[in-house]
Amino acid sequence: HNSTLATGDLMCGSRLITHAALLPRAVQLTWGDNTVSNFHHTWLRDHCRQSVHPISHQREVPLSAICPDLTPSSVYLEQGPNGQALRVQWSSCADPTGAD
Repeated sequence: HNSTLATGDLMCGSRLITHAALLPRAVQLTWGDNTVSNFHHTWLRDHCRQSVHPISHQREVPLSAICPDLTPSSVYLEQGPNGQALRVQWSSCADPTGAD
């Protein structure tokens, strides 16, 4: 399962992310001003845009359905038509949406 988060979902202001690193329990982002932020894997999966209903904007996967040992296999930054985005490829635990 892939997740995409626009950097606007993760920050205040218009700072760009310069680096994304995978840590054991979180993804660490380094911003253009050298500020470092950590985002827990479960929080990232819970806030993934692919798990939000396109009309109601309600989360379709309950937090309780997300495996507590969820771990991404990779994270990377990309530029898209709406600006910068963080891409997360999930590797462990079954996807609660059935889209493994």
